[in-house]
Amino acid sequence: MPHTDGPDKKAGGLEGELQALRRRIAELEKVEEALRASEEKYRLLADNADDIIWRSDLDLRFTYISPSVTRILGYTPEEAMEKGLRQALTEESVQKVAGSLAAGQATAAGGKIDLARSQFLEMELKRKDGSAVWTETVGRLLAGPDGKIIGFMGVTRDISKRRAAELELKDSRESYETLFQNSQLGIYRTTPDGRFLMANPALVSMLGYSTVDELISQNVAEVGYQAGYPREEFKKRIDAEGELRGWEAIWKRRDGSRIYVRENARAVRDAAGKIRFYEGTVEDVTERVLSEQALRRDGDLLNRIMETSPAGILMVNRQGLISYANPRAESILGLGRSELLNSPFGDPAWSITDAEGAPASEEKLPFQKVMATGQPLYDTRYAIRPPGRGKVHLSVNAAPLFDRSGKPEAVVFALEDITSEVKSEERLRASLKEKEVLLREVHHRVKNNLQIIWSLLNLGSRGLREGAEMDALQECRNRIKSMSLLHETLYRSRDLTRIEFYNYVRKLVTELFQSYGVTAEEVALRMEVEDVDMGIDAAIPAGMLINELVSNSLKHAFPAGRKGEIRVQVGANEDGVVTIVVGDNGVGLPRWLDFRQSESLGMQLVTTLTEQLGGTIDLNRSKGAEFTMRFHPARPVREA
Repeated sequence: MPHTDGPDKKAGGLEGELQALRRRIAELEKVEEALRASEEKYRLLADNADDIIWRSDLDLRFTYISPSVTRILGYTPEEAMEKGLRQALTEESVQKVAGSLAAGQATAAGGKIDLARSQFLEMELKRKDGSAVWTETVGRLLAGPDGKIIGFMGVTRDISKRRAAELELKDSRESYETLFQNSQLGIYRTTPDGRFLMANPALVSMLGYSTVDELISQNVAEVGYQAGYPREEFKKRIDAEGELRGWEAIWKRRDGSRIYVRENARAVRDAAGKIRFYEGTVEDVTERVLSEQALRRDGDLLNRIMETSPAGILMVNRQGLISYANPRAESILGLGRSELLNSPFGDPAWSITDAEGAPASEEKLPFQKVMATGQPLYDTRYAIRPPGRGKVHLSVNAAPLFDRSGKPEAVVFALEDITSEVKSEERLRASLKEKEVLLREVHHRVKNNLQIIWSLLNLGSRGLREGAEMDALQECRNRIKSMSLLHETLYRSRDLTRIEFYNYVRKLVTELFQSYGVTAEEVALRMEVEDVDMGIDAAIPAGMLINELVSNSLKHAFPAGRKGEIRVQVGANEDGVVTIVVGDNGVGLPRWLDFRQSESLGMQLVTTLTEQLGGTIDLNRSKGAEFTMRFHPARPVREA
């Protein structure tokens, strides 16, 4: 009999399906609850993340964006959702995003969608306030149930600080490279065994190589140092101290010549503490070292010169204390170096006097004078009496030494003991004084003898009548008088070797006027006489010339009471040539008379005396008679 399901059986089947449905619903509720819990965890994570977590559709409109957008871009999530991603992109960033989207869509069109594949973009985003912020975005595609791309999701991080650090690092590297390439200092990196790892152009040039590669191919420990270079000491110290500063040594150029260097170096170690390489800088100090060596040689030479100098050398500091004394200074002053050093120069106990023997006041002491004026002092004489010694006469030369501001900070003295010379001069002056007294006596006696002769001629003329004999005797008396006056002038002069020519001529001409009985009302006298420098050998013939010519004018120029003027001029030019002019405005000499061939004794004397002086004589007849004589008094006077 066929089996059929009854109502009970159908009811049991429905109940089973209901139970299965209830189990399925319970499972779905559990999944939904788990999904809800997971979404809450995700949202909690997203809402509290430092980075911006977002999702968007294909038009870059946000479907979700985390609150951190406010901190990074300044927008609230609601404002960002409204504006979308495009509003936050700069022009350059738009291009980057467009390129990334195009690549993703091209991949999707080819059926090669890899939803797990992420893309990385560094780009600038615009903040709400208009400023820019550098960000790094990690994004990937989102696909729907049908596998088609429906949008994007990503995480955007603010990398402004990292970007700034990278730019700073880049600038630092560029600066270092610029410094490395253009530095005047040599820069190197070498292994402990001396192989070059790196060298800049300055070091290449410094060591005389053509290229960096040429230098790097060398081993500095083998070819770079002069014999005796303490390479091991260098390594020992840098290994112990980690660095060296101011290390000076002698390196060797490619051509074998020396180069003096000053080196700063440090050791660079690996994580285990082992030295990887040395790096440092090298300064070429050859010029400085050679200059210092030259200065030391010059200093040694100067020291030897000062120590062996025949002059006493003292150095006195700003405080007036002796800081250096050479052996000769010790000998001159009779004091040992220990007694001189740090003692005051010009100690009152030394009884310093000037050249005239007067006590030298403090402001006149050589140290004070040089310090006050900053000017050197040459051949100034002083006398001192150091303790325990007799008087010492010194010739002092002094020169200031200046500090950096240009102010005197010390004085160097060169002392010469002239005691024996001063004593010789004193003896010579005493001897000259004796001779001067004797010479004055000679002039005095010659003057007296000439005066006696003049007086005898006066007595002899009393019996003579007026005429040629009387005139001749008068002329002789005047000539003797002129010579007597010269000896009297010398007798009264301060210098027996030079004549005071102005006083001599004035007195001679005045006495000639008196001798001939001529007054100033009859014949005026105009004298323009300079006190020319003239010795006795030239003064005697010059005085007799003036005597003859003035006498001639007084006797012949103004006959029969005629009035007029006699001029006497004496002067000298820059070369020392003396010009004597004697003239009158009287009747003058006859046109036919040649005074050089005249038989007159007076004219013959004028010509002879001019020749004796080695001079010239000229006659101007335009207004009376004017004689002009020129001669150099320093030339030897010829024998008459």
